[in-house]
Amino acid sequence: MAFTIIEQALTGKAGDASLCEDALVITPGFAAVIDGATSKSPLRFSGKTTGRVAAELLSEVVAALPADATLDRFVAEAGERFVAFYRCNGILERAAAEPACRLTASVAVYSDARREVWSVGDCRLRLGDTVFMPEKAVDVRLAGKRAAAIEAYLAQGGSPDALRVHDVGRMAIASELREQLSAQNNPELPEAYGVIDGFTPYAADVHYYRVEPGSEVVLSTDGYPLPLSTLSAAEHYLGEILRDDPLCFRRYKSTKGRYDGCLSFDDRAYVRLRVDPKADEAKV
Repeated sequence: MAFTIIEQALTGKAGDASLCEDALVITPGFAAVIDGATSKSPLRFSGKTTGRVAAELLSEVVAALPADATLDRFVAEAGERFVAFYRCNGILERAAAEPACRLTASVAVYSDARREVWSVGDCRLRLGDTVFMPEKAVDVRLAGKRAAAIEAYLAQGGSPDALRVHDVGRMAIASELREQLSAQNNPELPEAYGVIDGFTPYAADVHYYRVEPGSEVVLSTDGYPLPLSTLSAAEHYLGEILRDDPLCFRRYKSTKGRYDGCLSFDDRAYVRLRVDPKADEAKV
């Protein structure tokens, strides 16, 4: 193991670990954050949402990877694991036809043997002083539409407190949130985006990054607005947003806000690691 974990955190938005759809995986060869997508379907498996199951299965895939695994092998094994789950539960054809029924997750993985970070989807990362913030175009558009709906509601005398229970902005985009799933791993649509869901990921959202010996790496899910260089800084920045813009429609525009009974607007995972400065070049 040629890397050291400096700090890590996993926090569910509801304060209940059993409901958290994010995951954090640390093995001798890998470190990963996983963001199980918020379910758009009533489907449950042993009481678990599709996002929760996706995070659990993907955690198992990362934990079982051989040290010399490549990005392509990781993506292939993740896809095979999800497809096996669909078959076992008799929903393979339905999952192919209805993206809302799929197990869906974004992920960022550090491979120690290859000294690479792999990402699929919109997890954030920081390599040294360089930040990478992949975003889905459809999320940016819908976050703007939600913000406009909330502003219109407030301009008409609506109560900000009521929005914590009854988010008129989220309701305004609810149908489009479901419709946008048709763009999931679908390169034929203009707002296509890539995730791990058992089907071939949209190539534009599959990335790998080289990591230099001695450098620090931060991986986080999008429950952290920024993958800042320390956990305390990331938490402080999140805290400022939750204080100033808890509904996430002004300072930090999102498709959802912090609602009553929740600690934040989303689950969150963070890991910061340092690569051994004497690490040899990967020979795999």
